[in-house]
Amino acid sequence: MKDFDQVRNNLLDMLEEIDERLSKITNDTKTDDRLAVKNDEDSMLSEVRHIKRVISQIDSGTYGICLSCGNTIKKEYLTT
Repeated sequence: MKDFDQVRNNLLDMLEEIDERLSKITNDTKTDDRLAVKNDEDSMLSEVRHIKRVISQIDSGTYGICLSCGNTIKKEYLTT
């Protein structure tokens, strides 16, 4: 898990940034822009779910392990 401490920290920073963007969208929304805002919110919430899933995998020690075969995935192939 220590190998992925920086990745985890970067993901936490991303969550904070998304939260700030969501707050700004919610506060600045005009009635005419609701559909566009809804699409942006949906996209950001999907990203939040993905980030939280990766953080959970890092915390449980399963990040970087292939779900199909159980082999370790090379770091250069890992994405968040």
